[in-house]
Amino acid sequence: MKKVFEYDVAIIGGGAAALFAASILGKNNIKTAIIEANNKLGAKILQTGNGKCNYTNLHMQQDCYQNSDNKRAFEIIEKFNNLETIEYFKTLGIYPKIRDGYVYPRSETALSVANAFRLDLEASKVKQFLNCKANKIEKNGQDIRIFCVESFEDKEILIEIVSKYLIIATGSAASLDPKKAGKEENVLKSLGLKFIKFKPALVALKTDNNNIKLAKGVRAYGCVKVLVDSKEVASDIGEIQYADYGISGIPVFQVSRYAVDALNRGKEVLASLDLTPDFSYEELVNVLESTIKNCKKKTLREVFDGIINHKLMEFVLKYVGANLDMKAENCTDYDIKQIADALKNMVLNITDSKGISAAQVCQGGISFTELDDNLELIRYKNIYACGEIVDVDAKCGGYNLQWAWSSAHLVARSIIGDYSGKTNN
Repeated sequence: MKKVFEYDVAIIGGGAAALFAASILGKNNIKTAIIEANNKLGAKILQTGNGKCNYTNLHMQQDCYQNSDNKRAFEIIEKFNNLETIEYFKTLGIYPKIRDGYVYPRSETALSVANAFRLDLEASKVKQFLNCKANKIEKNGQDIRIFCVESFEDKEILIEIVSKYLIIATGSAASLDPKKAGKEENVLKSLGLKFIKFKPALVALKTDNNNIKLAKGVRAYGCVKVLVDSKEVASDIGEIQYADYGISGIPVFQVSRYAVDALNRGKEVLASLDLTPDFSYEELVNVLESTIKNCKKKTLREVFDGIINHKLMEFVLKYVGANLDMKAENCTDYDIKQIADALKNMVLNITDSKGISAAQVCQGGISFTELDDNLELIRYKNIYACGEIVDVDAKCGGYNLQWAWSSAHLVARSIIGDYSGKTNN
């Protein structure tokens, strides 16, 4: 027999946005349930900020958000901003540690954030349906019915959750094991919503240059630009990481969504790397000429060790077709120019990304055209969406989590205002 449960608010999802909304609702004594397909809440929170949970940033501005309608996204951010987020986290027992604007818990562990939410929800008696997959949503008059399958001790139990309000906060499959990841958008099919297909964002990029494996494991300061059909569309600077498949690291993540989007549109995508952004071209040529003059008897493989990581330099020399064992004294002005050109503008053909499971977040989701100013579905009263399931994505640095908190706060306060019969300010 199918079990039926009734709540004031049901939340599908157990990630950052879902937990924040549930925390606010629970504090307001609204009977709330979370429906989570995995066996614990906040699993992806544990992976944020390299396990330290960079939960917001003091440097908050519109261009940190990279989705097509970042103006609307930032308007929601400003309704519950980074400073208000820091104060709310203090009510959960999480105090900030700030480095260069990046805000972490003082414990510098994401587990403390996940535990704070867990204890807060337990204190507020928010019901947790774990290992419970929502398959279908129906709106019948005032009631919203969520049909679920709950896994319990190798058994599957059909349950139905009836609620007055529903929050869709399923997130995406970004950073999840493909075998465990669900199809978050599937539960939305029953509502017929316009859904922009998920694609990776904040992800490593692949190249077809096989020599890049020579630099595998190197982390080096540099500038990366993404060129789409030879036109620059994005750039960033910082520590680039080199792998046998291509390039990674925060600056690559910051520009990757543009590369992924262009690849999906069948465009040619190139990455231009400046491996010595601290030198002008003229300064670099002078440094190379001086080094070669002073180290004539060294080979090209050896002579540049004091300028750039030797593994990365070996890749550069292979890139220009140089003989690595040639003596420096035999290096011509043309050779120096070729090496300088490669160090300032190494162009890689980008063929793919590492995929959704390797991405920190996804681009895509429920279109803003389906949502009103309170993130309520225009076609379905009392059904809301927040967090990554909405078509919003941002740069690294706590900006995606700030969207989760801000959008969840807006949704929760809208429900509380409607539930109490008061106007939501």
